[in-house]
Amino acid sequence: MSDPNRLLVVSHPVLASIGRDQIEHAIPASARAGGWDHMEISPVRAELGRLHELDWAAALAEQERLFAEQLRGEIAGRQRLAYFGFAPIPLAIHLGYRMTRSINVDVYQHNRFRFDWVWSSDDSAPAAPPLKLHLPEHGSRDEGPVVIRVSTSHRIPPAETAEVVASSVAEVDVMLAVPGEEALRTRSALTEVVAAFNEALSRVKSMFPRLTAIHLFAAVPVGLAFRLGAQINPTIYPEVITYQYWRKGTPRYRQAIVLAERCRAALSEPCLDPAASPGNDVVADAALEAVVKLYDAPSRLLDAASCRWEEEETSWFCAVLVRAYNSPSRAREILARSGIPIDSVYFEQPAWDIWKQALDVAARAGLTRQLARRARMDKLIAAYHLELDRIIEATHATEESTCQP
Repeated sequence: MSDPNRLLVVSHPVLASIGRDQIEHAIPASARAGGWDHMEISPVRAELGRLHELDWAAALAEQERLFAEQLRGEIAGRQRLAYFGFAPIPLAIHLGYRMTRSINVDVYQHNRFRFDWVWSSDDSAPAAPPLKLHLPEHGSRDEGPVVIRVSTSHRIPPAETAEVVASSVAEVDVMLAVPGEEALRTRSALTEVVAAFNEALSRVKSMFPRLTAIHLFAAVPVGLAFRLGAQINPTIYPEVITYQYWRKGTPRYRQAIVLAERCRAALSEPCLDPAASPGNDVVADAALEAVVKLYDAPSRLLDAASCRWEEEETSWFCAVLVRAYNSPSRAREILARSGIPIDSVYFEQPAWDIWKQALDVAARAGLTRQLARRARMDKLIAAYHLELDRIIEATHATEESTCQP
């Protein structure tokens, strides 16, 4: 077990390096008095302007591996942790989410004007703009997701979140009256935002008891993103879906990492195969049973003998597979595991063309359902499971319109 009196410093240099000398300069001598240890978590290297190209499923899987193999043991028994992050917001939220709630966490933020990580004192820094928390006036017993927008660096327009979450039971805003990239210059200003976010989580949970998911959009500094993630308790809240912003994209927010996924973290290959259960028994986990039923039900997409490219869901399905398996080697692997004849697919072409051809081959072979199930079982693309579920649900055929070859 680690020495509880030694400070653990976790750096997260995904977008840029963070020097040990920078860390030592930022942490007060009193906080370093008992000694300190440095752990670097770098699941991937990325460029700020190209985050729309990031393979979130692969980055998530690698960060989970680094946490399990390197960081979890270092945290055990520690009393204090300091976080320094140059990372995309979804990865920072996820790493904060994985921290134990028993450790005292302090975060440091890079000042882009001074080029250091030193916090300003409450006396020397200008007061942060007023913080506003906008909650719905009334709750309901309707079933559905809630949208939470946290805006401190930039204002998140509701119209931009509506592009990806068209329907929700409520929308919540935690925002500064005047957002700005350097608006949170003191620890106390950041702590105030964390407290408001905690209140928002607690209130939506009590106001909407049939809450199914939280869509979290955050325009915040990296350190604050880490602290937001640390507030999400998987035993209390449903899945939390995070997003990455891309200014040139349509929509501008793209789904990235899903936290607190119900039944997905433990999902393994036999789970979606009822025949694999001893005695072919009903799956005991109700949530998992619902997933099995979802992928077993009649579907215009999964039962068709040829791809219906005129239908929106077919293109949507293809687009998800392109993002989830965006290299020829990854596409080849999942297709082979699904029993699809890979000799009929030409892999020396763009990812979209690979998958368009692969889906045509799968449909003719009657293996589209098998492909969907295999993708849904793949933990490495957990970030895309929710989207896959929505596609399959949208293509369920009614008794009157059961898909015919």
